[in-house]
Amino acid sequence: MSKRYERLLQEASIAASVKDWRKCADHYLEAYTTCASSWPGRFNCLSGFSSVLRQGALQTTHSDFKAIKAIADGDRTATDRSTTLEKTVAHFAVGLMRFIQGKREAAARSYRKCIDTGIGASTQERAERVVMPNMERGKFWPTHCGPIFDATVTDARGNLAVLEGTGSAECSVAGKRTVSLGPMTDAHRKSVDLRLQVGGSVCDACGAAPGPGKSPTLKRCSRCKEAYYCNAECAKAAWRRGHKKACRAAGQFEVGDWVLVKKTPAQAASSSLPSSFVLERGDVMELLAQEQIQGQEHWQLVALGAAMDAPTVTFLTTDLKHIRPAA
Repeated sequence: MSKRYERLLQEASIAASVKDWRKCADHYLEAYTTCASSWPGRFNCLSGFSSVLRQGALQTTHSDFKAIKAIADGDRTATDRSTTLEKTVAHFAVGLMRFIQGKREAAARSYRKCIDTGIGASTQERAERVVMPNMERGKFWPTHCGPIFDATVTDARGNLAVLEGTGSAECSVAGKRTVSLGPMTDAHRKSVDLRLQVGGSVCDACGAAPGPGKSPTLKRCSRCKEAYYCNAECAKAAWRRGHKKACRAAGQFEVGDWVLVKKTPAQAASSSLPSSFVLERGDVMELLAQEQIQGQEHWQLVALGAAMDAPTVTFLTTDLKHIRPAA
């Protein structure tokens, strides 16, 4: 039976050599999800899938996400649970997939789980070995888990720092940083950068953090789910200071709101933007006016900092997503 899994690993390597990332990922996942926990190469399959994600060229599917999420949650069978190392790497992979999907807050939560799981590994778990490819030896070789824990946690911290706006590097997956395009002022650009940072590490009212190495205990605003607070007192204070005006429920949009565009210009209902204006999926624009087109709710959007009579682009409301509130 082990020869079947070894064949899948070989086919994954061949697919990777020709950059067929879909086939490579499928072989890695098939080998991992069908092999026994006692097979020495099992972790290498999960590590291989994570490496494919880092290439940034894989169009992940719902099946991919479901399989990796099950590993992260330890949800296999009663007798075949994910190891702590597998959970750590799987949480990181879930974070990458959510980042690719544009779900920045969800990605941040997965990175935090990766960090907490990794640093919570016992001395025995760090001393265990897994079989990994050794380029110097030219074959698979037993490798201590400790350095793998450390490297994964380091990557998760780096990606989380980028999402929180405290890091200078890009996330360790290919893809552009979400940024607004158009005739923006420096003040607009600074505000966009701040509001694209994910929350959850510190209280948005008092700035207090839950503590190093612990899962965040901050509570999200029950309405917008984008603001985080220590307790009801902090939430009330923020509400009075401006969150009441800035808070939006899911699907609620108002004229003047800044939103992320989840589709490309080719998928817009209409556009009068000049060819010199480069709009990409993930850009931030301002809501100008609501309109009904064929019975469906749409919004006209204008570039940040542009005059109200500037060229516009129109998208379905479902193609838009709020960024973090201004207060």
